Amino acid sequence: MIFDVHQHLTCVPGSPAQVKNTMASVGIEGGAVFSRPPLENKMDTSCGFEERLSQVLDWCKGIEAFHPVLFIHPDEPDACKKAEEAAAKGIMAFKMIANSYYVSDEKALRLIETIAALGKPIFFHSGILYNGADSSKYNRPVFWEALIGIRGLRFSMAHCSWPWHDECIALYGKFLNHMMSVPDAPAMFFDLTPGTPVIYRRDLIYKLLHVGYDVENNIIWGTDNTLPEYNVEYAKHWLDIDNQLFDEFDISQEVQERIFHKNYFSFMGFSE
Repeated sequence: MIFDVHQHLTCVPGSPAQVKNTMASVGIEGGAVFSRPPLENKMDTSCGFEERLSQVLDWCKGIEAFHPVLFIHPDEPDACKKAEEAAAKGIMAFKMIANSYYVSDEKALRLIETIAALGKPIFFHSGILYNGADSSKYNRPVFWEALIGIRGLRFSMAHCSWPWHDECIALYGKFLNHMMSVPDAPAMFFDLTPGTPVIYRRDLIYKLLHVGYDVENNIIWGTDNTLPEYNVEYAKHWLDIDNQLFDEFDISQEVQERIFHKNYFSFMGFSE
């Protein structure tokens, strides 16, 4: 069973049922569906709160394997209230890309604290950001140290912060050490969604699974695909690469099951 934790809804309409069948052709059951980005992110598909909220909820409606995620920005007017409203309407998690702010900014921390209090996880972008702007400086993983005091937070670091994946692994070690002594400490997850070129993929996966940290329960898998035109060939490409590396490194079937779906369920707060 495989769930894709990283899919961007870029436009509507489209057929969610057809997309699900397409994904199933390579063994992918469903996964997290990110709404279009907020206007404040200034991306090509950006739109207002009500529009992107209704679109992602409508897309996932009636298909249990698709889980709606709201893309949110701390500069949105009443961002914290918007997060609360979205959760009340069925949003299961939130997505944030820090392309114009640091997660340590006061406004960002307030929003993150609000989401943690709602019991919802956050999918963060991390690492190099290909958007034609001076923005990667906001996404060095060490800046996420600012979240270490937010009780109950669950968050993932997309792309494992490539090219700073060593720094990302070190950050996890710090959060792990904190978790061992503080009740309800924040839980950090690695999102294996590509960002790493193939030549670096082996280095990343080897280090993640051999660093000696208790990490097997905190790795999730995704593709960075777009919807409604899910590129199944691209998904299969990365599945083949990762399965080959898992075999090469003699990663047990149990750990692979955690990476491909069980850890995602834990991250989202689902039961099996």
